[in-house]
Parts: sequence; C-alpha cells; structure tokens
Amino acid sequence: MQESNKTNAKVKIRNCTSKNKKIAQVQINRAQVKDKKYAQATDNAKESSRKSLTQSNHDSNVKDTESLNLTKGSESPMSVISWAQNELSKYKSKNNVYNGIINIMANPLFLQACYLEIKSKPGNRSKGINDETLDGINLKWFENIASEIKTGNFSPTSRKPKPKAGNKELRPFNVGNPREKIVQKALTVLMEAIWDEKISENSYGFRPSSTLHQALFKLYRHGSTYPRVIQGDISRSLDKIPHKILMKCIESHTTCDKTLQLIRKSLTAGYLDPNSGEHKHTTLVTPQGSVYSPLLANILLTELDKKVLDIKNSFEKGKKRARNKEYDALTSRIQSLNKFPPGSPVITELAIQRRYKPSLTPSDPDLRRLMYIRYAGYFVILITGTIDDAKHIQHLISDILTKKCGLDWHDDKTLITSTTEGFKFLGAWCVITSALKAGLSKSDQGNPTRNRMRMRIEIPINDLINKLKMNKFIKMNANDKPVATARKDLVNFSHHEIVSFFNHHIQGLVTFYSFGVNLTSLRKIIMFLHLSCSLTLALKHKLRTQRQAFKKFGRTLADPETGIKLELPSDLKVKHLYRGTNSKKPEDNLNMSI
Repeated sequence: MQESNKTNAKVKIRNCTSKNKKIAQVQINRAQVKDKKYAQATDNAKESSRKSLTQSNHDSNVKDTESLNLTKGSESPMSVISWAQNELSKYKSKNNVYNGIINIMANPLFLQACYLEIKSKPGNRSKGINDETLDGINLKWFENIASEIKTGNFSPTSRKPKPKAGNKELRPFNVGNPREKIVQKALTVLMEAIWDEKISENSYGFRPSSTLHQALFKLYRHGSTYPRVIQGDISRSLDKIPHKILMKCIESHTTCDKTLQLIRKSLTAGYLDPNSGEHKHTTLVTPQGSVYSPLLANILLTELDKKVLDIKNSFEKGKKRARNKEYDALTSRIQSLNKFPPGSPVITELAIQRRYKPSLTPSDPDLRRLMYIRYAGYFVILITGTIDDAKHIQHLISDILTKKCGLDWHDDKTLITSTTEGFKFLGAWCVITSALKAGLSKSDQGNPTRNRMRMRIEIPINDLINKLKMNKFIKMNANDKPVATARKDLVNFSHHEIVSFFNHHIQGLVTFYSFGVNLTSLRKIIMFLHLSCSLTLALKHKLRTQRQAFKKFGRTLADPETGIKLELPSDLKVKHLYRGTNSKKPEDNLNMSI
C-alpha cells in the first residue's frame, strides 16, 4: 500500500482500503480526545493503544491528509475547497454545468474532512432538536451517512423557532442535529467551489477570499468622488426566499438530480410549532442558522449583482470631469502676475480665492459614474449624477429584487442620501468632508497643492456607547452621563475568566476598528470596559470600591494565581489598517453580550 502511494500523485478517496479506514478512525479519535468528557470516558488501555497505532501509521496518515489537500492539523476551509475544485473538474461539462457531484459528497473521507472543519466551532457540540451530538461519532457513522446521501435517502431534520434579536417574533432557526451540520458543510464546500468564481467581485460577504474590511477599503480608496449614495438593507428579506427562484438559480449550473434533491429537502424540512408541536412546511423560509444559508443568499443575489452591472454599463458616460472655468480664470490671473515676487499680497489673495474653488466642475452633466458594493444583505450604490438619476436607479433596484429575486421589497426600503451628510455601512460611519481639511503640500515645482481627501471611515462611538449600555457595561447617572457599572452576571466566574472576557472584547474592538480615522476615540470605550472590569472584580472579591480593586490587583487587574492581566492597547494612532476580520455579520462588531 505504501509503494502504491509513492507512485500515485494523489490517492483517490473513493478507493478507501481497510488500512485507510483504520487511519481515518484514528484521526476521528484524536479530535474527540480534546473533549474532556470523552477523555474521561476513555480508559488508559485504549489511550495507549490509540497512541501506538497513531505512531505506527504516521507516514500513511500524512499521505491520506495530502490526498485531501489538507496540511496536518489544518482548520482552514480553503484547503478543503481547493481539493473539491480539483474533484469537480471531473464532473464539469463543456457548458460549465456540473453533474454527478453527489459522488464527492458521498465519500466518507470527504465527510470526515468536513467534520474536522466544524468540530471546534462554538455550538456544534451542543444538542439540537434531539439528544444527538458530535460526541461518540465513528467511521461507521460516516459510511452510513455516505450511503444514505448516495442513494438519496438522507433527510434533514426539522428546525425549531428562535426569537429574533431584539424582537419577540419567532423564526425557523436551524438548531437541528449537530451531526447534520457535517453534511451541510460538505454541501457548502461543493457549492462554494462551483459558485465563488461566478459571484460578482463587488460581493464581499461570506466568501472564502473576501472580507468585510475589503469592502470598507474600497469605499475609503474610491468613494470620495461620489456625491450621492443609495443604501439598501435586505438582510431581513433574505429570511423568506422563494424556493422556486432559488432552485432555478442553482439548476443553471448544477444538473445533479440527487444533489438538487438534497438541497430541496433542506429548504423544505420545515419546523416544529413551539405551541402545538406540529410539523409545518414552508415554501419561502430558508434554513437560517445553517452552514449554507449565507451561501444560498449569495447565489440568489447574484442576479442583483448582474443587473446592477448592466445598469452601471448603461448609466456611465464621459471620460473625465470638465474643468471649472472660475478656477481656471483665477489660475490665469495668477500666472499673469509673475512679474510680482512670490508671496506678494496680490498673488496670495488670488491663491486663497482659488483654494475655495474646485478645479473640476462638481456637477458635470456629461459625466456619470456608479460604484456598487454588497456585503451579504447590505449594499450601497454610489453615483455621480443628479437626484433624478438616483431615484431612477432606486426604482430599478426595487424591480430587480421583487421580480428577479422574488423578495418583498419597495422603494421606501432604500435611502438616498448625500455622501457629505454621511451614512452607516458595515458597522462604520462613512462621510466625505471638505477638501480644505486635507491641507496643502508642495508640488515638485514648489507650488502649493491640495492633498487628496479620501472618504472618512469612522468608528460610530455613539453606537458603541449604546451597545455598552444595552449589555450593562455602563449606566446613565443622574446627569444623564454614562458611567461604568459591574457585570453582575460574571461574578461567579473565576478572576482570570472575567479578565479574559473583557480582554476578548477590547482586543476585538481594536482589531476590527483598526481602519478608523478616529481610532483614538476608541479609548473612551476601552476606558468604560476597563472600569467595568474593575467594578466586576471588586464585587466578586467583596471589595468596596473599584479603587480598592486597582490597589489590590494593579492597573491591569492581573489574576494573582495565573498572572492573566487586562491587555490595554498602548498605541491607538490612526493607521488606516484594513487587515481583515473574522466577523461574519456587521452587527457582530458591536455585540458585547456574554
């Protein structure tokens, strides 16, 4: 078997030998031993046996990992996706349509690779609609599920409703069998490999190679020349996607009957009524909370991306803005006064007047531009044009979402605002300010020139303060001013757990808002978290004031036993650093709950 592996560049997963089965079982056992309950239930004899088997098969183990294009111990989904792309090429027709891809999903080793991707994610080890969890999973289970998938007998479980955030209304939220998420992950990997190259480059949400920061960076670099913006939030409408329209989009690139049948079963699995316990079916609601629900939304909104590109191509005209005649006239007068020495009062007065004039015509009727950015269910369309142009595009977008995507949408759900007034997008405040604030610099010839003013991407400090108040880090005093307060719900945690909790939020805020032009303003939020941590520890250790907490544990509130301390940023200088984020939803950036 080892000689065969050396001669073949890649071992075909579907030809799984008995030795490979043993190795795969070892990998599963090694992942599960991290769980304390599983480790306690495993006796010493089995543990030593497992370790010896792992060591004896180490070389073959690595080869099996390479056959999935995974580095040993890797948690990155990109390696699984790249392997899936290689396998998908075998099932691709000349018309770029895929058929027979159920054979990839029905491979036990592929399902095991997907299990390794999700096993450590929060919530995947908790119980769903039944008592089954990821604990105790073995190779036999993967073989049985693979057989059910290939024969078309696999059926997703029902979901149970969960309240919307800040709302008593219930929606079918996927809290079904955790083991079903392995199949969901496998389906997501395949669909991402098929659809990622087909999704518009203007879409940044829930894609392997795109981040929320990249969307904001595009605004920062290119948004300063657009006077108007159309804002849209269709995230709530995505809870109710018509299944027929969604399946039509998927069928345009996939003709594998069993794969399509599996997707239909997932969409129509329905949910259990919390009052009557009755099982209810639906033709509108998508499985919110499942691994692949964001991907389904991206597939549907690909129609919107295509239509907006068509609107852009027909809307734009002109090569560049026309020159501002008033600006050029002042420039001519300054040039005609070269007989005066540099810095003379006459030239200075004209230069000051010219500085308040734009060099190009702000509202040139012969120049129109459009820029479109979408992150999942949030989008902005920036335009250079009249208010009538903006209203016309707004109406076109409404028609696309209603007729092409089947969403319940109206014109009043989009806003048209001036970019100089500012707008919220992806947890940031975006605004264009006067070019006078950019200051002056000298050209190569020594003449004063204006610096280019980019769009300001700011931290919404007031929104963060409201979130702190909502999650009981602060309260309002008698003068209606925010003051820090203790998190009483954390008192029963250990000292180092409380400090780690606050560290998590402080570091998360600093990392995400590294792009903010008002980054120094974040110190106010960090101060409230710092004081809230001290008050929480004072309450836990029965100290009377936060001053006593600082006196006993120091400024960083270090735990005497573990040495874990509060990590406070030493430098919050503005860096315009767009380095990516793990946040999947804009609201996660402001989520301060435990």
